[in-house]
Amino acid sequence: MIFKWFRKNFFIPYQFDNDEDVFLANLLRAITLWGIPVLLAVIVFLTLAGDVSYGTQISLVILVFLFLFSQFSIRKGYLRSTSMALMLAAWASITVTAWGAEGLQDASLIGYLTIVFASSILLGNFETIFFFIISIIFIWGLAYAEAVGLRGVGGGNPYDAARELTFSFFISGLVIHFIVTALRRMLRQGESELKERLRTEATLRQQTVYLNSLHEIALGIINRLETRPLLESILIKACELVGTRDGLIELVIPDGSALKLEVGVGVMTPYEGQLTSKDQGLTGKVWASGQTMIVNNYAEWEYRSRKMAENIHAIIGLPLMSGEQIIGVLALTYLEEDREFSKEQVTVLERFAALASLAIDNARLYEDSQRELMERRSTEKALRESEERFRKVFQSSPVAICITTLEEGILLDANYAYWELTGYDPNEAVGRSAEELKIRDIPVDREEFIGKLRQKGSLFNPDNHLFRADGSLKHIISFYELIQIGEDECVLAMFYDMSAQRETMQALRQSEGRTRALLEAMPDMIMELSKEGKIINMIPPKGMEKSMPVEGFIGKHIGEILSPTAASQTLFALERVISTGHMSVFEFEEQMGENTQVMEARIVSSSPDTVVMLVRDITQRKWIETERERIIEQLETNNAEIETLRESLTSLVGTFEFSEIVQHILDQIRRVIPYDTASVWRVEGDRQKFIVGRDLPPEMHPGVEFITDQSNSALPIIKGEVPYILNNFVQDELSDFQAPPHTYVNSWLAIPLKTRGRIIGLIALDGRQKNQFTEHHAKLAVIFANQVAIALDNAQLFLDLQTELENRKALIAELKEKNAEAETLRESAAIVAETLERKETIERILEQLERVIPYDSASVQLVNGNMLEIVSARGFDMGAIAAASKFEINENEPAYPVLCGELPYVLFDDVQASYSAFTEPVHNKIHAWMAVPMKVKGRVIGIIALDGHRIGQFTEKHAQLAVTYASQVAIALENARLFSDLQTELAARKSLIAELESKNKELERFTYTVSHDLKSPLFTIRGFLGYLEQDVLAGDHERVKSDMRRIIDATDKMQLLLNELLELSRVGRLRNESVYVPFEELAREAVELVQGRIMKRGIVVQIAPNLPVVHGDRQRLLEVLQNLVDNAAKFMGDQAEPRIEIGQSGEEGGKPVFYVKDNGVGIPSEHYDRIFGLFNKLDVKTEGTGIGLALVKRIVEVHGGRIWVQSEAGLGSTFFFTLPVAPAVENKMTGA
Repeated sequence: MIFKWFRKNFFIPYQFDNDEDVFLANLLRAITLWGIPVLLAVIVFLTLAGDVSYGTQISLVILVFLFLFSQFSIRKGYLRSTSMALMLAAWASITVTAWGAEGLQDASLIGYLTIVFASSILLGNFETIFFFIISIIFIWGLAYAEAVGLRGVGGGNPYDAARELTFSFFISGLVIHFIVTALRRMLRQGESELKERLRTEATLRQQTVYLNSLHEIALGIINRLETRPLLESILIKACELVGTRDGLIELVIPDGSALKLEVGVGVMTPYEGQLTSKDQGLTGKVWASGQTMIVNNYAEWEYRSRKMAENIHAIIGLPLMSGEQIIGVLALTYLEEDREFSKEQVTVLERFAALASLAIDNARLYEDSQRELMERRSTEKALRESEERFRKVFQSSPVAICITTLEEGILLDANYAYWELTGYDPNEAVGRSAEELKIRDIPVDREEFIGKLRQKGSLFNPDNHLFRADGSLKHIISFYELIQIGEDECVLAMFYDMSAQRETMQALRQSEGRTRALLEAMPDMIMELSKEGKIINMIPPKGMEKSMPVEGFIGKHIGEILSPTAASQTLFALERVISTGHMSVFEFEEQMGENTQVMEARIVSSSPDTVVMLVRDITQRKWIETERERIIEQLETNNAEIETLRESLTSLVGTFEFSEIVQHILDQIRRVIPYDTASVWRVEGDRQKFIVGRDLPPEMHPGVEFITDQSNSALPIIKGEVPYILNNFVQDELSDFQAPPHTYVNSWLAIPLKTRGRIIGLIALDGRQKNQFTEHHAKLAVIFANQVAIALDNAQLFLDLQTELENRKALIAELKEKNAEAETLRESAAIVAETLERKETIERILEQLERVIPYDSASVQLVNGNMLEIVSARGFDMGAIAAASKFEINENEPAYPVLCGELPYVLFDDVQASYSAFTEPVHNKIHAWMAVPMKVKGRVIGIIALDGHRIGQFTEKHAQLAVTYASQVAIALENARLFSDLQTELAARKSLIAELESKNKELERFTYTVSHDLKSPLFTIRGFLGYLEQDVLAGDHERVKSDMRRIIDATDKMQLLLNELLELSRVGRLRNESVYVPFEELAREAVELVQGRIMKRGIVVQIAPNLPVVHGDRQRLLEVLQNLVDNAAKFMGDQAEPRIEIGQSGEEGGKPVFYVKDNGVGIPSEHYDRIFGLFNKLDVKTEGTGIGLALVKRIVEVHGGRIWVQSEAGLGSTFFFTLPVAPAVENKMTGA
């Protein structure tokens, strides 16, 4: 047993939280265990030698015991204190030895260096310096003692010896310090490296285990090629890797809009086929972020799925990547609550997900290759069929088609229509070029043609010609397409014969021009009709205002101005339009003078009860349509190719991109007019503005404009004085061309752009050579200018149409907004009508307001005296601004003009620029700010404040709308206030009725009790008066005295009862002035009043200190305490250690709760309410009238408090009651 104990306390290794403490403990154990035998040996040696003082022996023995005791303190963990104690003991032992021996000459002083060395290892720098300093002090103390003769003097000067020892100690101490510091640093570095190596080895071992598993799993799935089996294998292997049976794989569907759950196991199986959007659930979050996500408490995750949250505890989602693209998500779950995903598992799963992504990619590539192979076979088959169809179409097409080589233009093949168009023999023409066949009179620049074709891929020439084999000319539209046949580049050319159709096309344009002019000149009459056919409003046709005055139509029925037939048609159409909402168009005839006019009417609905009717005289249009039909019938007899030409020209004329059209026309002009640069200008007022140009100097760009004054050479055509301007000596004759950047122009041709007889701009063609343009060029340019003018007019019309459409869209959006505002106002009005609870009403109206005014937060603030108080808010937490929810109403308040009635509202685009208070925290996000007043009967009761986080977030329209809503809120607040007042009044009436009923019951009980209790002494008096008469007659004086005493007692009892009833009736009716009085003072005075009964029973009374000051009738409050203390003393029973306590127990409703507690007989719970009744005595044998507690209850309630009892029979009673600490203040409504 001794050996086990010794081994347990001295040789079992220490266990501490950090390695440094273990090292220090082991070092201390080694020092003490080796120090004990060494010290014992020294003691024995010195004792045998007889050369040791008694003090030295005692100090060494003490040091041995300290070494033994240190083993226990070290094991308890007191390392630093043990080290300090051992060092002090060793230092003291050396000091005693040196003092008792040879002083400065004693060798034991060298032990001080050992102490310094040991303290530097065991303790620290501060303790080392401490032992070094006290050692030096002791050495100099010895020197002083020897110098003054307090102890024996050795040889030499003691101060010299002390100085030498100090120097030696100082040098040795520095060396010891540096050695120990270096050793500590090396030891800590070695320990750190060892820990890091051990941690790395453990991590590598664990990763090796996971990698082996990962390798085995990867080999099982990497070679699968079918997607479904592969996904099932991946999911099963992933579940095995982390030890779970539940997981899923979702893949991105082809259009990239969602994830589809392809495979699920365990609890995920029922969800297969389910779609998940981006940012929805964990897999949606992983898809959106591209990062692994872990949720180890899924039930509390804010984005959880409610269906899955019942089963899942932990879940991990890993993205499946193909390069930088996410192709799906792998998710695994734990159902057990004690399992979570570790970092090592996440690392392995991420590597596994990378391998799985590669396997899925391989499977997809395999399926794609199979699909592509099938598609290629299908494509090859379709290509063969397409080639056959092309051959048939090529040969049977009515369009002339030929194929030539790109470089030489050698004819390779052509269809029947081509040979018919050109008149050449296929056997002679194939293999020859166009130049050899002499198809064109002017040779084509082949290199330029090839360059343009390669640049654009196709070329189109709507005005081309060729010569047939017989020499006749054919006007054609040509189209060239660059194609690849094998490895050779070829040209596919198509030609449309337009020779016969050019004249008919010109006639058609003239006819369409006449028709357009006629249609634009036709006037309309506009009328607004009611559903009964009555004319509400009317606009006469242009130019006919005098002959058709408005007052002659308004108020009349449609039958009064139209013929019966026309009126009947109109009323029928009107009824149909109102019922269906669709436009109705019909024609009718009217006799006007000697002529019958054909009229067209269009009726559209303008409101549920009215329509708009447009009446147009279409007599001329009918004639035009008849004429046009005749011309069209003639044109239809011509070749069907006219339709092809029309379609090609429509592609040019029909586009609305002005820049594209002008560039195309400038290209066409260059083919017939040899200009070097060209520009198109728009005339607006006295300005000539540049639109677009070709090959102009850099200085000419959109935005350049000139003034159309006398110095402008284009002024004559802008004014319409000449059809064009042609000058071949510009630098000599036109001054505005003699400055850069126009100095290169020597020939100048300007043509006006006219539309509908109005000059809207001009085309300017510039030549670098003199005499570069001719009159013929000018006439051609005029024709092209007309096309540019039409294109410009079309572009402007299209722009106007777009603008009108945008305006209509804006109008529709505005109408929708107005409807939303009206609906919101209607709902707000309904809320005001149906809700009387103020907070709910305000919140619902603010919610409605948010639908039409885009605010970020809002508050309702009410005027309370000279303060503005926030009573409701939306968009921020009222609790967060509780300290800043009230504002003083002064000129620094942004809403001050509204509160004073100076402005209908205030609106700030950036309130922080005007009021620095909005730059401080809580309000510093607010920039846009608006306040509108809430008025009731012309009085401002508060404001609605709307906050916006963006500058300029609110508009004047928002402010006007908010004023309307403020009126709703004000009405709601007034309704809520009136309802609250009504409820308060009803509650007060109910309380008053209940109180009156209680008083009536109490009065009945009081009447009964008084009549009963007063009768008892009267009966006693009457009875003993009879006895008194008998005893007087009998002369029995003793009996007479007894009878008289009985009568006096009865009258005293009656007097006491009447006094207490009188006192009870005065409570609440007659009150002394209320004062502030310390409750402790009242308690002590009440105890003094019943001190006789207290001393008689030997009751100990304890009054708690620091009781609050109460406010009330001092005399009545003293009666409360006196009655309660007297009752406690009266009903103490046979308690051996009677005790009464008076104190406070917290608060109730802002009033302190006082108590009077005793350890007397107690009160059964069934009598708690009865004891406060009038004349209710639980023990009729006890003294008193039974009014005391009823009086106490009445006094407490008159002071606005309440009283109750907690008791248990045999364990004492505690009476609790509340009293005010300040005067009661009546709550008065202030108009809020």
